[in-house]
Amino acid sequence: MCGIAGIVRWGKQPISEETLAILLVGNEHRGNDAAGIAIQQENGTIDILKQDCPGWKLVLSPEYEAFIKKYLQKDSRCVLLHARGASQGNPRDNNNNHPMSAGAGAVVHNGVIRNDDFLFTQNKLERKAETDSDILRAIVDSTGITKDTIKKIGTATGSGTIAALHPDFPGQLLLIRSGNPLTLASNEDFFYFSSEKATLHKACRPFVKRMGMWFQAQKPNVDFANMANHVGWIIGPKGLIEHAPCEICNGPYTEPWRKTYEEYATRQAKWDSKLRVAHRSEDVAMKPAWCPDCKKEWVIPIDAIYSQYTCNAGNNGCGKTLWKPPAIPMILGARGERVN
Repeated sequence: MCGIAGIVRWGKQPISEETLAILLVGNEHRGNDAAGIAIQQENGTIDILKQDCPGWKLVLSPEYEAFIKKYLQKDSRCVLLHARGASQGNPRDNNNNHPMSAGAGAVVHNGVIRNDDFLFTQNKLERKAETDSDILRAIVDSTGITKDTIKKIGTATGSGTIAALHPDFPGQLLLIRSGNPLTLASNEDFFYFSSEKATLHKACRPFVKRMGMWFQAQKPNVDFANMANHVGWIIGPKGLIEHAPCEICNGPYTEPWRKTYEEYATRQAKWDSKLRVAHRSEDVAMKPAWCPDCKKEWVIPIDAIYSQYTCNAGNNGCGKTLWKPPAIPMILGARGERVN
């Protein structure tokens, strides 16, 4: 699972880089496989920087320094931030990292979408990345920051907190919560959101220089709230514009047990290994797999887990999870589609 955060400027004060760094690094314990930032200007243009590294490493990189210097302007309107705990889609491919974008909108997501293949087919949208979150990007690209977008995202199953921007809707933020936690804060100048309240407490406390030393204020001039569950909001320069129901999570939500730092080295080795396999996939030993729904036969790597692959929707499959084949002879078919 991941951590998302962001800020909307609706007053005269500019967004500070220090606030962005605290929001990103403050969510890093929720995911450190990749990190990213999207900045939207007054005219709607969106610029994105993302890398397959922890948030702390991104904010200390020369690429981040150059990005902030160029794109974080005094009148920048909105910023999205994402700390990724990768599940589906190798972070070595930057298309799989957040903010998700294919040249139009920008989307960050914490959660899981389980019917993404079905929604791509139903809505006749084009996949641009391996992740389940890519369907959210595709819907936002198609219908923008609108109530129709909230309605379409509401047909997803799984869970999520979602934030999105679109260049055709300057200054408007789409914010959705269904299942996963999301805390809000605001003052006269800014609207903030984050996966965790503790991160907002840190980010909303200004730094003060006193007697040649820097201190962080203990009593921020902000107010806090938890975002209502199963709802989508559209927030503009003057506050809430639209809201509509959006129920992605149909059951109880439980926060996952994370080993973000303890298993970091193991995960990175896994992603590197998968990248090597992808580059020489024809040389990997394969085994048969079976879709009990449409009775199709596939092949997957011999050491793979069946439930991590689906009946390849891009090759006339149904998108359902594959199973161990029945105890009858099979002819090896086309490749199944990786889902994790």
